[in-house]
Amino acid sequence: MPNGFKMMVTVRQETPPVPKVVEGALMEKLLSTMNELYNIENKVLDLSALHKHESNLKPDFLPLNRPQVMTSVVSIICEHIAQDLVALNLSNNRLSSLVHLRRLCPPPSTCRARSLNNPELRESELDRLKVWNLTEIN
Repeated sequence: MPNGFKMMVTVRQETPPVPKVVEGALMEKLLSTMNELYNIENKVLDLSALHKHESNLKPDFLPLNRPQVMTSVVSIICEHIAQDLVALNLSNNRLSSLVHLRRLCPPPSTCRARSLNNPELRESELDRLKVWNLTEIN
């Protein structure tokens, strides 16, 4: 600086804003993305790292660890694929709670596996999956 003082730049890490409600065109984008991520042959819904998925969700930021996004995802699963779902991959989404999955109770009777791979989840949260009668949890 011309007066001899050094300029201090302070940077804070923040996540991009997430819409308070996922509805309308954004809900349609989410539904379209989930349709792409659903493997019809294996009946597996792979939502791993959903916020990084190169899809039509851009430029919107929809992290699965936000309650409004998880609620929307659960409602889409209930309405469109719950009866056929065999496996659900929720890994790499920094989930700290599974409370929003209770809307899927009674759980899909065909769902046998769940991949979480989230070190943020406590054991008490994993207890919520007992009603699912899963044969495999990663």
